Amino acid sequence: MSRRYLTQEEAETRLRLGRPVEQWLGRKDSTAGAVLRWLRIEKDKSGHYTTTLFEVLDAPNLGIFDIYEFQALDVDNPFGTTHIAESEALAIDHAVNVLGAERSRFVNAGVVQDEYRDTRSSESQ
Repeated sequence: MSRRYLTQEEAETRLRLGRPVEQWLGRKDSTAGAVLRWLRIEKDKSGHYTTTLFEVLDAPNLGIFDIYEFQALDVDNPFGTTHIAESEALAIDHAVNVLGAERSRFVNAGVVQDEYRDTRSSESQ
């Protein structure tokens, strides 16, 4: 079985190379229903690092796991809330200190939906 999580050094290296990293932040309740939360950090064209918080409405009855396709909680801001940092380390610090991320739980882009699938699987057992 392969290792899922990146070390902080691996996450920073991937970001410097222009490869995004993500982290599953879990689920929270809202008046609109269950909300799925995750973040993405990526290097933009200007060399800055953007940390984007995504919040989407859970849709377990659809039987799909592609959370990238779920409806945004805030329809006026469907592409998430973004923070810009000067370095990959500062972007990670923002994710940890402001958004509640854990330094040891970053994954490669695209793997966050596996985290969601695992959450759904554990809830149904």
